[in-house]
Amino acid sequence: MSNEDKFIDFCIWNKGVQLDEEKKVEFRRLGRLYLKALLRKIESIFPLPEKEIHYNPSGPAMSGDHRLMAMFNNELGFYIFFNLEASADLGICYRTIKYMKDYTGGPNNWISFNSARDLDAFANRILGLRGCVGIGKCVVGDV
Repeated sequence: MSNEDKFIDFCIWNKGVQLDEEKKVEFRRLGRLYLKALLRKIESIFPLPEKEIHYNPSGPAMSGDHRLMAMFNNELGFYIFFNLEASADLGICYRTIKYMKDYTGGPNNWISFNSARDLDAFANRILGLRGCVGIGKCVVGDV
């Protein structure tokens, strides 16, 4: 089983890891591996000049928050966010941003954890934020 599948299964079966440090550590590890795999998939199609993966551990009663922010160009990028509390039933939130510290960005979009198992499809959704849809159909410089 791939790390991406392990992450998705973990999120589906662990709606919150309150006060369970071992599960919180696993959520941090698997979430980071998932975001790195998604980033590699996106960058295999469209290189990103600026990107950052971050994890905020929050307090002991929370799973912590994963975040991936990246820029397509100087004016448009994307933000991906998830945890196992507030967004657990909705899955993974993603939206456009105008700069790397833009924490409000465009309207929220959601993909269920189970649908996010397909990295190609999720990468297509992210690339679609810039008007470029389809693995293999994006060209550097498309806006």
